[in-house]
Amino acid sequence: MGPVRRRRSRTYSRRGGRFKVDATSAPSKDLTDENLAKYDVLLLNYKETPEGSEESRWSDANKAAFLKAVKEGGKGLVVHHFASAAFTNPNWKEYEQAIAGGWRTQGYHGPKHEFPVKKTGVKHPVSDGAPVKFDHVSDELYSASLRTRGSLVLATAYCDPTKPQGTGIDEAVIWVNQYGKGRVFNNVLGHDTVAMSDKNYQQWMRRGVEWAATGQVDASSK
Repeated sequence: MGPVRRRRSRTYSRRGGRFKVDATSAPSKDLTDENLAKYDVLLLNYKETPEGSEESRWSDANKAAFLKAVKEGGKGLVVHHFASAAFTNPNWKEYEQAIAGGWRTQGYHGPKHEFPVKKTGVKHPVSDGAPVKFDHVSDELYSASLRTRGSLVLATAYCDPTKPQGTGIDEAVIWVNQYGKGRVFNNVLGHDTVAMSDKNYQQWMRRGVEWAATGQVDASSK
């Protein structure tokens, strides 16, 4: 989860430092109204597990603070890969709405492999300056991702039916939506460090974070 305890903060620097990034492994302590108010955008890279520490568990108060920060506070929200599978048993319906869907309970994928990613015809600040198409490195290609009403799909990837669990259709991999006042960017790519090392993937993520935080993307962002 993006926001963090200050003692563990780090800075992501690019062209003089466009983003200051804090990261936390203790959302139970950091998902509070007061702490979340410090940030322009929140990035979710989280899935609850039975093996997780007590500090990693979201209380009802944490959940309420998270929803309030995005819906009422207008914080941008970036949903990364498997974070869209969090809180499905039982299903936390409002979280599902906040993150604009994703894996949830119906999602699946075949073995990791290389595949091309291409822009859709939707005009949007995130995709306007992104590559029209790129050959993505080995990654999981999610199929049957849920998109909440109003979602705009910005990029898809063809799920080759000759491969295991291939669907033969263009699967949505990047989309955007609105949750109350908050802008939501959902990117289901990026399973591991190999996938995230792809420069084109990184460009899409940078643009998505900037848009979620500000509502626009600087023309120089690449």
